[in-house]
This record gives sequence, structure tokens and C-alpha cells, in this order.
Amino acid sequence: FFFSSRRRHTRLQGDWSSDVCSSDLTITVQGKAWQIRVFDSLTPPGESEPMFGLCDYVARVLWIRRDQTVAELLDTLVHEVLHAAVPLLDERDVRRGAEAIAAALSACGIVGKGSARWSE
Repeated sequence: FFFSSRRRHTRLQGDWSSDVCSSDLTITVQGKAWQIRVFDSLTPPGESEPMFGLCDYVARVLWIRRDQTVAELLDTLVHEVLHAAVPLLDERDVRRGAEAIAAALSACGIVGKGSARWSE
């Protein structure tokens, strides 16, 4: 139940079908089905840096950028799942929660090392 991106609340627009992995997954968060979709790149209008991931509350889709290391993918997924699980949690608290979960997983020998990239 974790993972996200820099601009997690931006709404996706347009046809993403060419960027989506054919093996999309579905998970259950708070009793609701959410799809996990992989994309090649996403830079929101007015932004200069691409996002790592995105939680789309309306479509119940967690978008995860493909070109990340395994540790980064884990951090991103944890962050976005936290957004899905607790929509009213502010970004700073989501970041802290994702960092704590990633650190615990790392301490257990699971790939990941915290979400320092989310720091501002």
C-alpha cells in the first residue's frame, strides 16, 4: 500500500495506450480495485521534469514510470499506494510514510533505500 510521484495529483489527459505496459496489474486498496500502469515518460504541462509516478483518483490508476531502478520503482509504488489509501493525507506526510516503509523493507533485505528524491 505505497508509492507515488512529484506531482501526484495531476490528472492524466490524452491517449496513453501506446505508453502502457501490456501486463498491467490490479491491486486492492481500501477495498477498491486499482490498476497499476507503466508509462515511458510523463511531464505535466508547465513542468520541466518528468514524474516518477502518479495517483489518478478518478480512474483509480497508479501510473509508474518505466525507466527507474528496482529501488526507485519500489519507492514510487509505495508512495502512490499511500496516496490511494489515504487521499486526504498531505504530500509531506505521504513522503514520510513512504520513506519509513521503504526503510523498513530495506532493513528486511528487500530492495529499496528510502525516498530521498521526494525531499524538497
